[in-house]
Amino acid sequence: QSQTLLLVGTASLSFLLFLLFTLPIAALIGLTVMVTSLGACLLVASAALKTRYHLELEHPLGLIRHLPQTIRAHLTEKSLHDCLSPSGSMDSLA
Repeated sequence: QSQTLLLVGTASLSFLLFLLFTLPIAALIGLTVMVTSLGACLLVASAALKTRYHLELEHPLGLIRHLPQTIRAHLTEKSLHDCLSPSGSMDSLA
């Protein structure tokens, strides 16, 4: 594990040095601003998705309300034994 960490650190340092010596300072500043803003955008988007997911789960039916009625009935009103028995009405899902 320490060898992997050393390899990743060395590769990262060499890539940063490569960028530093090949790109002008304006390009480095622009790249830094772009990477920082994209990272912040990903954090905000993931927080918004988590909030939306938790709001969906707080609804009395949760995410199951988005399913068709036949599938919802099989998930909420029937047992696994009813679906797997020979006389089960699994054909109504098709």
